[in-house]
Amino acid sequence: HKANAAKKAAMGVWVLAGSWSADNLTDGFIPARVLARWGTATDAKRLVEAGLWFPDTHKGETGWRFHDWNTFQPTRSAVEDRRKKNAEKIARWRDRKEAEREEM
Repeated sequence: HKANAAKKAAMGVWVLAGSWSADNLTDGFIPARVLARWGTATDAKRLVEAGLWFPDTHKGETGWRFHDWNTFQPTRSAVEDRRKKNAEKIARWRDRKEAEREEM
């Protein structure tokens, strides 16, 4: 099992990095500078060896990327699209409420 191969400490890094990536909409990319917040290069190496991450470069920054991120997590573009649609929906609702108040 991949988690057993990576060991506990590296799996803790994997969980924290996944949360960070989802919050920051990086599509599963973890920059090397961010890894230092939770773990070490050894943790990253174990995650790569276990098949959970692979080395990657994004916008000139080295780091790692989660395998199959887009299979299990929404992409940045999907999240941004959903946020835009929600904002438009809320704006329409506010406009209707304002129009209702003006009619009174």
